[in-house]
Amino acid sequence: MPGGGLEESYPVNFIVNMLLRYPEIYTAGFDPVSASYNIAYLVTKDLKGESYRSFCALLKDKLEAFSYFKKGEVHRVSIRKENYGGLTRVEVLIKDKFLAYDEVSLLCRLMREQFNDRLLAENRCASEAGEEEAAGSMEERLMLFRNRKFNRLGQDTMGQLFAFRDSGKVYIYDK
Repeated sequence: MPGGGLEESYPVNFIVNMLLRYPEIYTAGFDPVSASYNIAYLVTKDLKGESYRSFCALLKDKLEAFSYFKKGEVHRVSIRKENYGGLTRVEVLIKDKFLAYDEVSLLCRLMREQFNDRLLAENRCASEAGEEEAAGSMEERLMLFRNRKFNRLGQDTMGQLFAFRDSGKVYIYDK
């Protein structure tokens, strides 16, 4: 079975590390066909009207400017939301095959600044004590993805990646 290179393993490693590093990220995913990441947050507020539109414009402008100055090109950013009666899921889609931690860090900081205590985040007190255990189990999960199935031409059959965190653990699904 062929070994996975940096280009193939980067999205898996990146999503796992992103969910472990940033407790405010609700879900994360990668679509290899469109080479885009989606990062979702939960906000305890119905986002509507002009304040939502101005927030989206600010977020897009800052992320696109950062991408331009950091990488020399502008990556398309789009934002979607779904309201659930007092709770809103905000999903940011970034078209970039190799997203940088700086970009995710900026996105998380902008979300924290905008929503303060209304942004839901995992409580890290209990999981910080078990960081070594989480690192070991993360390596085990990465090994499972490195041993993915390949088609008869030796091409990776990895589909869309979807990841989420639950009780301090990161789960990744290859759709």
